[in-house]
Parts: sequence; C-alpha cells; structure tokens
Amino acid sequence: MTHERKVPISALNIAMHEPHSPQAYVDLMLGLYAMRRIVNVRTLTGVLIGSMYPFDRRHPDRGLTGEIYQFTNLDRSEPWFDVNALDEASEDDVKDIKIPDHLKPHLARFNYVFFPHGHRFYVQTRNKNRTLGVQSVLKFFRLLLSDESAPQSPPIEVTVEPDRDTIAQILKIKYLKRLEITLVRPNPDDLSVAEKRLLKKLSHQGARQMDVRLHADSSQNLEPDVETVTLAKVAASNGAVVGSGRDAANNPVLMSTVDQPWKEVAHFDEDVQTEKAAIIAKAQEMHQKVRG
Repeated sequence: MTHERKVPISALNIAMHEPHSPQAYVDLMLGLYAMRRIVNVRTLTGVLIGSMYPFDRRHPDRGLTGEIYQFTNLDRSEPWFDVNALDEASEDDVKDIKIPDHLKPHLARFNYVFFPHGHRFYVQTRNKNRTLGVQSVLKFFRLLLSDESAPQSPPIEVTVEPDRDTIAQILKIKYLKRLEITLVRPNPDDLSVAEKRLLKKLSHQGARQMDVRLHADSSQNLEPDVETVTLAKVAASNGAVVGSGRDAANNPVLMSTVDQPWKEVAHFDEDVQTEKAAIIAKAQEMHQKVRG
C-alpha cells in the first residue's frame, strides 16, 4: 500500500540589478540567513529562515536549500481572554504567565530551494494542515531586504512567478479593452534577444521601471503588437500585467498575473522518498521550465 503525499510549490523571482553573479546571489542569501531576523507577515505570524545549506559545499552556486519557519509571534501588550469568565483576563490572572522570549508556539516548517543561476526561490506552501502563502513569502523577503542590517548589494526586485499560461489567457480575452503593464528592470541573464532590447531601452534612459497602459477606443478592441506582447511576457516575471474586457458572452473579465501565482505539486510515496527529496526534484523540474 502506497502512502502518496502531495506538496504544493510556488516560486519567487529574486532579481539583482547589475553587477551580479551566481556567487553574489549565494552571498546575498547566506547574508539574509545570518541575520536571524523574525519578520511578521501578519499581525501575529512570524517568519524566519530557519536553515540553509548548499547542495554541494564545494559549489554553493549549484543551489541552496533549507526550511522557512512559521510560528505565532505573541504580542505581550495585547489582552488575554479568560474562557471561563468569558471576559478579558485581569492583571492578577496573567501576572504569573512566564513565556521566554526565545520560545514561539505553533511552529510549522516549509522547505525551499534557491538556484543562484536563474535566481528563483521555490517554496513549499503547505505542510499537512499548515499553509504559508507565496504572497506571505514575498512580503517576508521584501521586508527583510529593506532592513538596515540586510547585506549590501545592488538593488533587488522580488516578484511572484505567475502561472505560465496567464499572459496567453489575458491576450485571449475576446474583447480586450484595457492592458496595463508594469515592467521592473529585469535581470539580463534570463532574457532573449528581443527581451534584452527592452532592458537596454530602460538602462539607457536610467529607468528602473516602465509603465504602459493601453485603453481601447469605445468602438474597438485592443490588438497588442509583437513589441507589446514581448513586454508583457517579460513583465509577467518582472512586474505585473493586468488585462480587462469582456468574454464571448459579454461578461466582464479582469485578469492579473499578480492573482495567478505559479503552482505545481510534488507527488511522492513516503515509503520510498523523503519530502525534501521530492521538493528538490520538483523545484529542479520547475527551474528547467523557467530557463527554457
């Protein structure tokens, strides 16, 4: 009898502006881990990089893996509730409660894999009955990178990797009336010749971000040209794309890459493979798709 488990995985694009290198990404991630900083992604939900180690200690640029810890980060200034009295607990009731600052309840662990070549961070988003949404991981990294003690590096953009079919679905909206594209200057390592031309255009103008908004005439529909489609494809992983209009039945349609994170599932038999091994294998498979 097999004991099959399913583990969902999503991805972030952690892109460093030039100058950069795979080793620079390794140094960045090791520096973030060394901070040992707890970040509250929700009011009482703390997140911490709990562990990090390379696949190959002689070649750390081949990949890093470890666990993200999620737990309840109690705010001691908030009132306690007395379930017997159905009222707020008094100071006398709670004065003897002593929980050391270094102990945090409701721990959950989520595996991750980071590839310096291609700078993608793949993370487990559910572990049994606990979840860690990719948007929470995004918030964690953005707040961690903005901390004054974060490792010094060129500017870094962190975005959620969208579902691979989202751009095609947006462009297939039957009556496309509005298309909004936000491109944050991408990393040249990932780009085709056409995409590098867009990057060069931004770089030459000293621009960090490009915003393009197309609105159709009331009597027409949008028909994006090759350059706009290329821009949208690059922005899908380096910014955001939003399209709106109406479908064939004249129902309103609104689609965004931000709302459609890439999700894949690692399937494995607990009797023959560990959860960690299954997640690493799936992350490698996903990364091959990213790098084309």
